[in-house]
Amino acid sequence: MALEVQFNAEIEKNIKLEQYTRRENLRFNNIREEEGEDCKSLIYNVIQKDMGIDMSEIKFHAVHRVGKKMESRCRPMIAHFISREDRNLIWQHKGKIKHSPNYPDANITEDFAKAIQEERKVLIKAMLKARENEGLSNAKVVGRYLLLTMKNRIVEISQST
Repeated sequence: MALEVQFNAEIEKNIKLEQYTRRENLRFNNIREEEGEDCKSLIYNVIQKDMGIDMSEIKFHAVHRVGKKMESRCRPMIAHFISREDRNLIWQHKGKIKHSPNYPDANITEDFAKAIQEERKVLIKAMLKARENEGLSNAKVVGRYLLLTMKNRIVEISQST
């Protein structure tokens, strides 16, 4: 039993380390993919023109698409910012992309480690169920937690809870 506990603790440490390496990343979803595109220029243009944010001081370490190329969908783009402050500025204004005439279906999300993405799928299903069946319209998933407000009390639920 002690070995299993230690093993699970090591897995959790790896997940946290992977997530820590992604803290300067944002994921741009539903931005049309074109053959031979320059991902960095495309994201600069989306942020500058479609979101109205001055990009003169914002720098990226790397910008690239993720996942296997498929005809039926466009792959998300990961933007790895050099500065955490730059990343946070874009994150604060992420809602502006929804008003883009060029990318009306686009959205910006945090870049989560694969294990956390899987946890969030379960939590999002629980959130939708809580909203629909329990009338908890303010239920939301934040990171690795499902937050429910019940009788003016916030209840925090993780997948392991």
